[in-house]
Amino acid sequence: MSGIPLCGVSLGLIVDDRSVPGVIDLPFLGQRFRAAEGQGVYCGDYPIRASGTKALNQANVANDDYAVGERAQERNARRLSLTARLAESVLRPHVFGRRCRDGFGSRLNDRERS
Repeated sequence: MSGIPLCGVSLGLIVDDRSVPGVIDLPFLGQRFRAAEGQGVYCGDYPIRASGTKALNQANVANDDYAVGERAQERNARRLSLTARLAESVLRPHVFGRRCRDGFGSRLNDRERS
């Protein structure tokens, strides 16, 4: 991962089409997020909540990785269109996926060598 500790494990349980409990563990960052229906959301032992932002132009929005290889253009068409629309509307779009991490890692490694 080129020096970027972005990996994790996420588990959840779906009952009757509802997410009931869930956990995301980020071992290299020493963080664990958990939630359970009716019990709130926590980072470790601390309660957390979503931003109260109601305006899209004040929101940070994250997106996933893009497809590569055969039929990538076809597979990415909808996501690229959405990303372009979001980039015009949101405060800050983020893309975290394998390609993005590889790019960050390359830049960090270049800085370390200088």
